[in-house]
Amino acid sequence: AHIATKQRQHRSWAAAVNQGLQRALPFALLLTFLCVISASTRIFKTFLCDAFVFDDGDAADEFTPVYRSYLHDDYSLNCSSSEYKRSRSWAYALIALWPAGIPVMYSLLLIFNRKAICNRAPNELSRSIGFLHRDYNTQHFWWEPIELLRKLTLTGVPLLIGTGKESARVILALLVSLFFLVVHLVRRPFKRSVDNWLYAAIQLALTLIYL
Repeated sequence: AHIATKQRQHRSWAAAVNQGLQRALPFALLLTFLCVISASTRIFKTFLCDAFVFDDGDAADEFTPVYRSYLHDDYSLNCSSSEYKRSRSWAYALIALWPAGIPVMYSLLLIFNRKAICNRAPNELSRSIGFLHRDYNTQHFWWEPIELLRKLTLTGVPLLIGTGKESARVILALLVSLFFLVVHLVRRPFKRSVDNWLYAAIQLALTLIYL
């Protein structure tokens, strides 16, 4: 009897924890959605260094310039220093957590619940992640991670292109915007027609800005 009571208590505790996690999941998703772009941009900026020419006698001759690179957001940090190398190592780890990890997490949550979403037979978990799929039609329930990748590509990836190559950044942003505009016009993932037209108009405006 004592063992049976403990088993019931354990099941009750596990059920309470599971229910609590499902209730907290929508708020956690909203928090990651609000923070992922800014956090990822900050991470990518770790790799953005500005090079300067110095004339301090270190050159082999007067015709050989000496270049030193400093972190774009903090010119007190030399990009050749051990402190910067440690920061860059942390940035690599944080890439796995934010710009790579969040889209993967969204994708896994949607894949695990695809039957409940596509069959319109919601369960507790699919309702908890409704934030990710409720605006899309059932054929495109997976679209939110794709949209997040578009945002990350436009805001973060261009920062990996070195300074002095602004034209390359603009070309990348133009190609990404144009690609997603075409894909959107073909797929039309939103449930409401007005959302599809509004999204297309925004993408067209972005494309024209980059031209």
